[in-house]
Amino acid sequence: MTLPRPLLPLLAALWVGAASACRNEPDGLPDRETFIEVWVELRVTALGRDGAVLPEAARDSILATHGVTPEALLRFAEVRGSDPEFMAAVWVEIEDRLTVTPEADSAAAAR
Repeated sequence: MTLPRPLLPLLAALWVGAASACRNEPDGLPDRETFIEVWVELRVTALGRDGAVLPEAARDSILATHGVTPEALLRFAEVRGSDPEFMAAVWVEIEDRLTVTPEADSAAAAR
């Protein structure tokens, strides 16, 4: 399942609306790549289940694999959410990774 492109600005706006004005990234805040990887893995795993509901244990396992907590992900959104262009680019990257076809993925791996 992919998100329609018109939803991306809405998602970004939601994150910005909930974000603080803090610009300094504290220690322990996930970097951009980790945030993206975690969101993609959470979404892919949820979509692979009936009803697309991810059990808490599965979520916690994915987060632990990446060394992040739910609070760290929310904090990332709070800190980085004050930069709507940055967050929009993050959500575009997440969507792009979710829409990669197996053929495109194989071609990229062959390079």
